[in-house]
Amino acid sequence: MAPISEPSVRRKRLGSALLALREAAKMTQEAAGEAIGKSKDTISRVESGKQKVDVPLLRTLLDVYKVDDASPLREALEAMTKNISARGWWHSYRSYLATAHQDFLGLESDAEGVREWEPLLVPGLLQHPAYTRALLAAGEGILHRDPEQLSNRVQVRMERKQVLDRPDFALDVIVSAAALQTSAGSAGTMRDQLNYLLDQSERPNVQLRVMPPDAGFHLGMDGAFTIIEFPGGGRLITLDSMVNTMYLEDEATLDAYDAAFARMRKDALSVRASRDAIREFARAA
Repeated sequence: MAPISEPSVRRKRLGSALLALREAAKMTQEAAGEAIGKSKDTISRVESGKQKVDVPLLRTLLDVYKVDDASPLREALEAMTKNISARGWWHSYRSYLATAHQDFLGLESDAEGVREWEPLLVPGLLQHPAYTRALLAAGEGILHRDPEQLSNRVQVRMERKQVLDRPDFALDVIVSAAALQTSAGSAGTMRDQLNYLLDQSERPNVQLRVMPPDAGFHLGMDGAFTIIEFPGGGRLITLDSMVNTMYLEDEATLDAYDAAFARMRKDALSVRASRDAIREFARAA
């Protein structure tokens, strides 16, 4: 999948939301264009994310689509529009980051919640610095051109965690027991990581569950995935590869991943039992 710049990712999200609202209002692109004094092509470009939308145009479209002034959706879409080209905290690291990574950081910073399944690794938002460095060092010379780039990418992953300090953000994670028993270069590094997981799991906005080895076949066996949820009800699935990130956003796919995550939560250990399991792993590390 071709990389998309950060503003374009946000414009595409906004366009998708406006498309859904137009269809809910049972209007064609031509009718919507006529209602605001624009062409059908303008509506098409807006909905595909190819044209920037300012706040006055957004409000006009929302009025046409009969979105209530007090609606949380209107508030969320106006906030998205105002921030659509804003530079995030990661901007100073942009020379060290692939476009796809910058896209993901922008989406994560906009989110109100993340649900994540990780079969092989500790999720990025819950990684200890030493674990992250050991993990990223495996790609030195291939994914990271020099030690400076590696160090900066470690720092980016650490700074990502500031999203957990937001009271309006929630993280719901399922991680496999295998990921928590994989060597991270040294016993000390893995022990520190497991104890750090225990500390982070005490946050009121973090839920951490372990998928036990005796869970049998389950829907997460095809690989890791992340469900990002945005203010106003928007959702997005991300699937990571070694060098890129794929975004999935059609409703049938979103519903399937939602259902899969819900079922996997039932297959996983409870939050309390998961903490007990992590303590056992830490003692054995």
